[in-house]
Amino acid sequence: MNSGPSQNFFSAALISKAARTYKRELQRRALRERWPSRRRGNLIEYTPPRALISKCRKLAVKTKPAGLRAFSITDGQRAEMVRVQIRLAAILELSARLDTGEAYEKALAWVSNTFDASPSSLRRWQRAFSVRGVGGLAEHKRGRVGRKATGHENRSN
Repeated sequence: MNSGPSQNFFSAALISKAARTYKRELQRRALRERWPSRRRGNLIEYTPPRALISKCRKLAVKTKPAGLRAFSITDGQRAEMVRVQIRLAAILELSARLDTGEAYEKALAWVSNTFDASPSSLRRWQRAFSVRGVGGLAEHKRGRVGRKATGHENRSN
C-alpha cells in the first residue's frame, strides 16, 4: 500500500468516526493543533496525528465502496432527459408513419397533434436528430432563458 502524502488526508467525518468524537469538535481540534489540510471541492480533508492515521485507513477500507460512486442528477437534468425521450419518440413515430407510405404533411400533422408539438418544432428536431443523433434533441441554451423583465415594467408612474 502506498503511504504517500495523499494517503494521509481524510475527511473530518471519517476522522471523527475513528476518534469517536463529534465532527465539529474534531474540526476545532484540527484548527487548534494546525493539522495539515486541503480542499477537495467543498470538502476539507485533514491529516490527523499518527495515532489516528492507521485507524482512519482501516475505517476507510471498510467504508469505501467497491469502485462505485454515488450518482445523482438534478431535477433540471432529469426533466431535460424526459424532454429528449419525448422528442425521440415523436421523431420515431414520424419516421414510422413515413415508412408506411403516408404523406409527409399528413404524418407531420398527426404526430404534431399526438405529441402536442408544432410542425416546425418537429422539423427542427428531425434535422437535429439526423445531424447530431440523440444529443441533438437536447436543448443547448446559454444564459438566462425564458421571459425577461422589460425596462418599462419596472418603472412606477
